[in-house]
Amino acid sequence: MPVGAINQAGRQVMHILQRLRDELKVNSTCGASNFSFGLPNRNGVNSAFLTMA
Repeated sequence: MPVGAINQAGRQVMHILQRLRDELKVNSTCGASNFSFGLPNRNGVNSAFLTMA
């Protein structure tokens, strides 16, 4: 879900990652570059996303 297409995508990703850790006690992986697809300054957006995740 790129945030360029769906504004709430970032919040939804963070929410599901938290639920996976808390409820199922599992680790997860995701493609950070998918998150920023179509946005300017993708490197900065990806860095911020990875810091929060």
